[in-house]
Amino acid sequence: MSNLSQLETAYLAGIVDGEGCVSIMKAKPRNRSQNPCHILRITIANTNKDLIDWLVIKMGGCSRKSSRANYPSHWKDSWQWHIEGFKALELLCLVEPYLIIKKAQANIGIEFQTKKTPGMGRRGISQKEVLFRDSFRNRLTILNKKGKDVLVPAYPQE
Repeated sequence: MSNLSQLETAYLAGIVDGEGCVSIMKAKPRNRSQNPCHILRITIANTNKDLIDWLVIKMGGCSRKSSRANYPSHWKDSWQWHIEGFKALELLCLVEPYLIIKKAQANIGIEFQTKKTPGMGRRGISQKEVLFRDSFRNRLTILNKKGKDVLVPAYPQE
């Protein structure tokens, strides 16, 4: 990621601001004796496949064509790209100075990824750690909520 020019970094921040989603996924454990897994994730969806391909080339991550099962037939095809974990942290740290709309989400994601206690193998993580991780996930869920009655953070002050 560090091979991006300043212009590309600012462009990427605009893409994250306009088309991106910063979230924390909560994966269910494979068996009942384990705790859930929380993963920082950045997703970008767009109808321009060239943009998604550029993201894969520049940032790595994964891409896929979106399912069209519930889309009207006249809609364009769309693609999704995502990156997770420490690569997502690296991306957020890179673009955070340029963000406007998603600055609060980026800061929560950065704090989450840097403060969470690594999982402890088969022993899992403590219930306190699960609640700690859930609190970050809940904060992002509130900020990512759609609708006209949603409170959006004011433009960040310099």
